[in-house]
Amino acid sequence: MGALLGLVGVTFAWATTFSISGAVIGKGQVQASANRIAVQHPRGGVVAEILATDGDRVKSGDVVLRLENTQLGAELAATESGLFEILANEARLEAELQDRHEVEPQPILQEAIRKNPELQDMLQQQQDQLDAHYESVATQVSLLEEETQQIDEQAIGEQATLDAKVEELALLENELAVATESLSNGLITKTVVTTFQQEVIAAKGEIGRLMSKVAELKGMVSGQQLKLNAVPLDAKKLSADQLNLLRQQSAKLIEDRNAILSSISQLDVRTPVSGMVFDSQVLGPRSIVEAAKPIMYIVPDDQPMLIVVRVEAIDIDQVEIGQRSALRFTTFNRRATPMIDGTVTAISADAFTDERTQGFYYYVDVALVEEELVKLGDVSLISGMPVEAFLTTESRSPASYVVKPIVDYFAKAFRD
Repeated sequence: MGALLGLVGVTFAWATTFSISGAVIGKGQVQASANRIAVQHPRGGVVAEILATDGDRVKSGDVVLRLENTQLGAELAATESGLFEILANEARLEAELQDRHEVEPQPILQEAIRKNPELQDMLQQQQDQLDAHYESVATQVSLLEEETQQIDEQAIGEQATLDAKVEELALLENELAVATESLSNGLITKTVVTTFQQEVIAAKGEIGRLMSKVAELKGMVSGQQLKLNAVPLDAKKLSADQLNLLRQQSAKLIEDRNAILSSISQLDVRTPVSGMVFDSQVLGPRSIVEAAKPIMYIVPDDQPMLIVVRVEAIDIDQVEIGQRSALRFTTFNRRATPMIDGTVTAISADAFTDERTQGFYYYVDVALVEEELVKLGDVSLISGMPVEAFLTTESRSPASYVVKPIVDYFAKAFRD
């Protein structure tokens, strides 16, 4: 009996004098203290290759996803086909305007030919057209020169006839003068004089006709010369008109091509910051990425981690800013990984509802104490890791854990 009384006494003394630290227990996970960065694509598309998944560390600018370029590739091929043909025509027309005999492709076309030598055939076709153009112009000029020479020779012949006719008129007028004097002396009849007069009149008429013909032929020669001068000018005007039209078309195609190339360059989806991939939405190859929708998130490397803990609403009155918390990372080996101290830094302003249980809870942010992180050794914290948090409350004796529920019960019973 004495031993029993002694045991009861010791137990009572322990229950009333010994203190046990209380704690509010909550479950949470590791998160970055700053907002995560979304990786998006402006157009979306079909996934061709996945280069980064959840938990992977990436550097700023790394390719994390590659989209298929089937549609864009077809659009680019069609656009470039029309563009390169127009540029080749432009190069020929520019050569015509500058009186060059060789087609010189623009830088865009030069680069395209370097990558695809088959395009050289298209440029050769334009060179052949340029050669044919100059041959056509030369033929026109040659024909006009030949016609001009014929007209000029005809004019020379008519001029010679005119000169002879003028000399003949001079002789006729001299003979008419002699005949007129002989008539006055009665040496010849009037009929002879009349004949000479008629011949003089006829000669003058012929001279007038020849002068008109010579003038007409000389005018034709001048007209031919104008035609000769107009041949290259007309050809250049036609080339200039065609070139202006083609440049309008090529400008539009170049704009379209640049837009397609820009889209193709974006098929390699790159991360905007260095960090860790988190919450990837990519299901796998051939899956669809929607335009402007988050593909995955990046938790930046330069942001400290914090613990977000869910605390039941019934316990929130025991939580306050600055409160100490002991943290256990359940992912790691419990025996090898010690508990880490943290401090409560924020409490959500209102309660949230658990859709599954319909219970209420609060979010509590717990900041890690940097000095404590050394205890983890080589272990790295990753966003999303589960954590068990013990938010330290006031110390209480074992007896209070037995007595307080009874006191609370009777206090409520008396109020009722």
